[in-house]
Amino acid sequence: MISSSLLCRGQSSPDSSRHLWQGYFRSYLTDTRDILLFPREMQKKDRLFAALSLTTVSLAFLFDEELESIIRHNEWRSTDDRWVDYSFSNFGNGLYPGAGALVLYGIGLSSDNDKLKWLSMLQVKTLILAAGFSRGPKVLAQRHRPDQTDPVIDAWNWEGPTKGLTGHYSFTSGHTFMAFSWAAVTASACSENKWLVAGLYTVAGLVGASRVYKGDHWVSDVAAGAVLGTVLGKISFRIQERNWQVRKLNRKTNYDRQ
Repeated sequence: MISSSLLCRGQSSPDSSRHLWQGYFRSYLTDTRDILLFPREMQKKDRLFAALSLTTVSLAFLFDEELESIIRHNEWRSTDDRWVDYSFSNFGNGLYPGAGALVLYGIGLSSDNDKLKWLSMLQVKTLILAAGFSRGPKVLAQRHRPDQTDPVIDAWNWEGPTKGLTGHYSFTSGHTFMAFSWAAVTASACSENKWLVAGLYTVAGLVGASRVYKGDHWVSDVAAGAVLGTVLGKISFRIQERNWQVRKLNRKTNYDRQ
């Protein structure tokens, strides 16, 4: 994945390295604001995606209990699922993507490629924003997880926000949210590499499937996490690409004046 990311963007611009970190940490606040206000800027294709996503998540609710019943009946879950934690779960909790972003930044630093450094910084920011945004639905919904309803299969057990923090945070899947936000922002930056894009979303999809397999989430939790994560990743890229283009224009103007 990291080596393929080297094909995402071009090389450095004149006198640009020192500008990458300017306002970076402040941008966490401004990006959060822009993400929350994004509905005001939605285009026709965005509204279509929102409608299709809402339909998909709504349909997923209909299969929650049936799929959980099939998994339990066939005893597909293993008593030792550490292999899931070491593989897919670490993509969903941000460990592997975060480590990959650091390596990517190092490669960009050693090769003087500001685009790679920019992409790695964008990945880290998106992961952190996703970790924050994914908590909202969990606290508001406070839905019981599948393994918290054992032996009864009840996908409609929601505590809601009125009972305080109950510890039931099934909706949405935070791991899936983070995996798809990372996949979406990286795929947006590397859209010309179709194999990489397919690989990124495949990994994110496997993260979601692993959450259902472990009994940590209902399939609708995963579907909602995938949709929201994808949305956040794509919006994050739009914001950063716009800022990047503005910075390039400003740097070019200043460079030409020298």
